[in-house]
Amino acid sequence: MPELNIYRDVSTEPDAAARATKGPELHQELLDLGFEPVGYVERRITIASEKERAQVQKAYAEPDASDIIKIAEEGEVLEILKSPDARALATVKQSYGGPIVRFRTVSEDGRIVDTSSPAPRNPLYRNRLAGLFSKLFGARDSSAAKKRSGHYTQTKSAGVADLWARHQEHVRSILGPDAEALRPHDSVAIFVAGGLHVGRIDGAASKTSQMFLSRAAVISRIALFLPVLVCGLFCATGRISMENLQPTLNITLAYMAVLLGVLVLTTVVFYRYVVHQVGGPEPMTLDDLLQEIEQLYGISVEEQRAGSVSQV
Repeated sequence: MPELNIYRDVSTEPDAAARATKGPELHQELLDLGFEPVGYVERRITIASEKERAQVQKAYAEPDASDIIKIAEEGEVLEILKSPDARALATVKQSYGGPIVRFRTVSEDGRIVDTSSPAPRNPLYRNRLAGLFSKLFGARDSSAAKKRSGHYTQTKSAGVADLWARHQEHVRSILGPDAEALRPHDSVAIFVAGGLHVGRIDGAASKTSQMFLSRAAVISRIALFLPVLVCGLFCATGRISMENLQPTLNITLAYMAVLLGVLVLTTVVFYRYVVHQVGGPEPMTLDDLLQEIEQLYGISVEEQRAGSVSQV
């Protein structure tokens, strides 16, 4: 199965700064807090075929569909900055409706702690059911399934300084004593290592959600339109007289209303307590993740430190 995200270290490329996600106010606030640039990384979303491209265009409304395809074709360049204590990395990245800040810390045993500001808006879906669930659950923090895979994420509406303080609290609450024994976060490689695993977790969750939503939509259509079809057939064959038509229609409409309520309630409960609990990939240690990104993308901690920092 192809990776959801493909990364490339572009720290030494002369146009990296110009291509980086723009959020000058957020970036300046990070600098004011003492964060220092360590490099640039390009992220591309995997869209492997025209069929997958068509699926994106079918699932998302504009401008989100075009933005996703643009990241797949041209890539998104992120500037990575290290915190003053070198225990976290930060970036300004594009989200739905505008830029956001994300802080990331990765422990030796591979626990990935992310703290992000919320997207300015929810994703724009063509499917109304998907849009409804995005509004209901899109901003939820780590599900049990994500935590089992080693990803602990929280989204908070706060200024950059307050968000940084919340991330530090988040790290201490998740890692405990291990928060004092972190590897220096001074390379894009550590950010990419976390992103590789998070992409796999999100990919598994997205696949499960899409499968559930598509099946729920089919079942809902069948359950709602079958009574109408049966009623129409009975009328056409004369099994229901004109005198009994109105009471029959009233019963059918009442049935559809009750059934719709039951379907919505069942779907919400199932989506929240079952779909969000479906297991993802197993956690990986930081060493294993770093080894894998070196094999996949040629990004290593030592080479990036030696060849990129001076260029930023």
